[in-house]
Amino acid sequence: MKTPLLSINNIHKTYDKTIVLNNLSFELGHHDKISVMGPSGSGKTTLLRLIMGLEKPNKGEIKINGQSASNPKHIVLAPHHRQLGVVFQNAALWPHMNIEKNIYFPVGKNPSKESSDLIHYLCEQMNLFPLLKKYPKHLSGGESKRVALARALAANPTLILMDEPLTNLDKALKEKMMIMIEKIIQDTHKSLIYVSHDIDECEFFSSNIYHMKEGKLIHAS
Repeated sequence: MKTPLLSINNIHKTYDKTIVLNNLSFELGHHDKISVMGPSGSGKTTLLRLIMGLEKPNKGEIKINGQSASNPKHIVLAPHHRQLGVVFQNAALWPHMNIEKNIYFPVGKNPSKESSDLIHYLCEQMNLFPLLKKYPKHLSGGESKRVALARALAANPTLILMDEPLTNLDKALKEKMMIMIEKIIQDTHKSLIYVSHDIDECEFFSSNIYHMKEGKLIHAS
């Protein structure tokens, strides 16, 4: 049996004695996709922060490719060694860098041919070539989100985490972005955890949908 890409084992997380995640467990395989739903404050973002290695669990363990990544005592695997690409609700682009430098930032100043080829593909798919010399302040909301996605994928991560990435887009632009994201995820063979409160987005990206309830993930079907 193949080792899961991600294993969340009985994770417990509290803030000031408030239970946010309560003995939560699930596994994600290579090239698998899941969607996670839940209202604001239900623990969705906390779960992603634990997976990213930005916080430690109070109890339990997180494994990536079978290797311990986090436990209550240690962040064993540093965030930049987890092979993750992350897209937040806010694009969070570097304002002092043009778009080309923003996208290339994860791969450094001397990217490999493989990295350059991937970034060329991403720019082509997302129609970013006309934007490369512009700065973030000159972009629309939709353009900023496309750049954030390209930057998240530039280092060829194994797992993509998306936290409400399409918020504040109109319906037509959101649908266009969803189709584009799905194509890129499929073409590049990534695993995906897609977090949203929008059922239509969650169903579009995965039939494997979980609801965050009382600090646990409840499978929708």
